[in-house]
Amino acid sequence: SLGLDSRYILFLLDGMPVNDPSTPGGAGNIEWIDPEGFDRIEFLKGAQSALYGSEATGATLNLVPEEPRKNATYLKLKAGKYRTFSQTLKTSRVFAGGYTCITIKNFKTLGFSATNEKAGMSHNPDEDPFQYTYGLFNIGYKPSEDVKLKVLLLVKGGYTEYDEG
Repeated sequence: SLGLDSRYILFLLDGMPVNDPSTPGGAGNIEWIDPEGFDRIEFLKGAQSALYGSEATGATLNLVPEEPRKNATYLKLKAGKYRTFSQTLKTSRVFAGGYTCITIKNFKTLGFSATNEKAGMSHNPDEDPFQYTYGLFNIGYKPSEDVKLKVLLLVKGGYTEYDEG
């Protein structure tokens, strides 16, 4: 946004910063976060985002998790090109004054070879697989009109392989 790099974008998870201090410039790390467990994504561009502070000079991206209103469970299976498979399990429970919502997703593709077949001896026709697993655990409780408690746990991981040359 505005030609600024990612260190000027503030990434929020339900209003809490998730910028990664281990990355150059403390840029946000939202790799492998799937929108499946979120109700909405709020995006403020440019000067509007400055109300969140100096880390938000370029933009602010806020991922707002779902607050379920009814009990539900579903399993979503997808398959696609390059031996790509995705499985998502989502379950939510509503109880007096609160809720729990759990989303677990696994995504895997065996990829394709990005090397050039016309390269001769240097041609290495390996596939470039990619895989990630993601879990979002969202618990909310409202013991009174003035108090609202939330616990949000995000677990993610994965790997990517690239060509040698």
